[in-house]
Amino acid sequence: MWLLLGALVVGGLGAVRLRQRPAPAGTSEAAPAGLPADLANLDAAFDRLCAAHSHELGILLAARLSQLVHRRVPVRAIRQAPGERSVRVCFADGTVVLARGNAPGDFARVAWALHGRPVHLAWFSSDEAGTHLDFRWSPDQRIGAVAVGLDQPD
Repeated sequence: MWLLLGALVVGGLGAVRLRQRPAPAGTSEAAPAGLPADLANLDAAFDRLCAAHSHELGILLAARLSQLVHRRVPVRAIRQAPGERSVRVCFADGTVVLARGNAPGDFARVAWALHGRPVHLAWFSSDEAGTHLDFRWSPDQRIGAVAVGLDQPD
């Protein structure tokens, strides 16, 4: 993940430098437009990079979630995340998953359950709509959620 981010930053800085070079002497070419065009190009480059590597990010997410399920790693905290109805689900091994509940208040139930019993990721599945998560804390208590992606621990 860091490698992708590093490649994007280096590539973006290189593109900005190339665009900001003055025209060679004796040419009538004007210098490139200002920063907004550069930002648009950087956004387009980022979108292309994400599209090219989205499969790898999905594989990484599935590998981490598989470890959480098989090892029954408990959830330790639910924290606020940027985005509407998104939370950071913090696991005991340091893994942090960004997720959205299927219904408002789903993760409030998980946070309440954390005070009395262990909560773990029981299973996950992936399809075109996203990666679906199932959190359980007793046989009859569960919530469903959708994984947005992996995050870094605070």
